[in-house]
Amino acid sequence: MATLFISGVAGAILAVTLWKLGILENVVAEQFPVANLGWASYTVLGFVGGATIWYALSFLRIRVIRLLLSYDHWFIRKPNVFDYLWAMCLKVLMDSKNLGIRGYQDMLPALPVPPLKATCRKFLVTVKPLLNDEEYSEAKQAVMEFLNEKGPYIQRMLCLQAWRSRNWCSDYWVEYAYLRGRASILINSNYFALDSTEPTSPHQLDRAAMRMHFVLKFFMVERAGKLPNALARNLVPFCGHYFAYVFGSSRIPHKNCDEVQLHHESRHMVVIRKGQYFKVTVLDESGRIMSPGQLKSILQKIVDTVGDEEKNNYISSLTAQDRDVWAQQREILLQNPINSKTIEALDTSLFICCLDETRPESVVERANDCFVGNGSNRWLDKGVSYVFNANGRASANVEHSCLDATVTAQVWEYIGHMEDYDDHGYLVDKGSEIIAEPPIKYTAVSHT
Repeated sequence: MATLFISGVAGAILAVTLWKLGILENVVAEQFPVANLGWASYTVLGFVGGATIWYALSFLRIRVIRLLLSYDHWFIRKPNVFDYLWAMCLKVLMDSKNLGIRGYQDMLPALPVPPLKATCRKFLVTVKPLLNDEEYSEAKQAVMEFLNEKGPYIQRMLCLQAWRSRNWCSDYWVEYAYLRGRASILINSNYFALDSTEPTSPHQLDRAAMRMHFVLKFFMVERAGKLPNALARNLVPFCGHYFAYVFGSSRIPHKNCDEVQLHHESRHMVVIRKGQYFKVTVLDESGRIMSPGQLKSILQKIVDTVGDEEKNNYISSLTAQDRDVWAQQREILLQNPINSKTIEALDTSLFICCLDETRPESVVERANDCFVGNGSNRWLDKGVSYVFNANGRASANVEHSCLDATVTAQVWEYIGHMEDYDDHGYLVDKGSEIIAEPPIKYTAVSHT
């Protein structure tokens, strides 16, 4: 927008200058003899003309870049002269600086709809190794019927969808591969990530505070557009659309089909300790994040508040149920004001931090602990839940519908690379004393 305004101003200055020199006035007088334009009119015309020319050139540049990025032979064969010319044109048209993980979205080409015959041919090639001769013959016959009957109509509908959306497949994929699934998401959708073989710190709160600090730092860097795009061959950008779902996303259960909500305006996380939930504000109004020491102070207060008493609050286990069942149970819970406030805090949080008491050691133990938990410490609908064990192990439980591992892996690698401790595994920054917010609680709701 600033560049558009500057182009308009430059056009206005040029128009007024040419008018004062008499050049533009003579041209206008020849074309429009009855026109009597002053400097104000030339200023307006120059501004509009300059802005229009800039917009037209920018529009043309984006379209040419999209056309160039539609070429995909550069990564499936050995480079030839044409590939080098293609790369040269792309470098000239694209910005020399990295525009960030989501800075190239307008330049990326739309996902093309493959030809119907090619799709059917690929289907037959895919299923042939799985079928015997009789079954393959039946599949072939079904494909021919599809090509001659419903296929062309469905292909036209896909082409219309492609005109309305940059990625005609994405919405269908998320809805039908994930959100319409009615089985538990615990083992059918969610996935987990583990840290390195040896923990960088054996102290749970130091590890949690340090990693949460850099999770927030990643959030601020990404939101400011400063997270670099992992350009293939330092040239071809990747789509960064789903990075928007790393923070503040929640899967909301409904009958027949769930939905994913985003809450980018959120400034808090939820900490789960022994089945109790704590809402903790981690960003101030100006967007500044807490230091590792400040976060550790808050986490320590939460641990001290909970103490050794086991509350046996297994309400989070409901998120592991059949999605239609959970949707009904959630509606019942929401009828209670305290429950409604708690669930809202969970849904709108940037992420969840789980402070577990377990001490898993082997990969199998760590995977089982992170993936399943004990029924009181995993809110499976949350986009990302970061888990910290009593022995310093770190892991993450991720809701899969809008967060592929290629996205969360970048966050995981970033915080793993940035965390740092002293020789004894403690934080160097002790931070300041901050009072944690009181725990948010559930009230039991009976129903028949």
